[in-house]
Amino acid sequence: LRLKSVICLYTWSGVPQNTAPASINCCVVASFGATRPPSLGVERYAYLWKKHVAAVNRDDARLIDELKHQMDREPYALSFSLKQHPAVELYTLHAVPKDKQPIREVRALAASHEIANASRAILAGDFNLAPKSTDPLLSAVGFTGHIAQPTSLNSVVRNGKYASRQYDNIYTKDMTICTAGV
Repeated sequence: LRLKSVICLYTWSGVPQNTAPASINCCVVASFGATRPPSLGVERYAYLWKKHVAAVNRDDARLIDELKHQMDREPYALSFSLKQHPAVELYTLHAVPKDKQPIREVRALAASHEIANASRAILAGDFNLAPKSTDPLLSAVGFTGHIAQPTSLNSVVRNGKYASRQYDNIYTKDMTICTAGV
């Protein structure tokens, strides 16, 4: 199973990298409500997938309720029923900024019953921490990180580079990933 054949997180099949697809007729776009964090603002999540490969039960889309008091913007969960493989649970999150101690949220995430007991799962988002902080916590509950390069952009180019920090990541559990990158 190749992740990019199911969920368009990195590239569309048949489209060269760094090139926007002319259309997304092969994909379905869905937006499922918004979180209501205690801070100002609202988080919204949108998903792209190939409907000939996967289906989604929109009634099952949810925030992880057990984390509502431990995380400012609790993770959003969505189940993908795959046509030729077991289902995959996708969790997306956006941790609080570095100055608000995102490590507390990642600890709560790893300790949560749903995340710790998930199988065939993808956990993706902005952790606002480097993998050296998140990897040990998430690997303790069976997740493997896949991004090994900077993902956050500088507002100013330094030494010919835009990317500065490795805060975004994609973790998987009970899955094999063929390729991963930014």
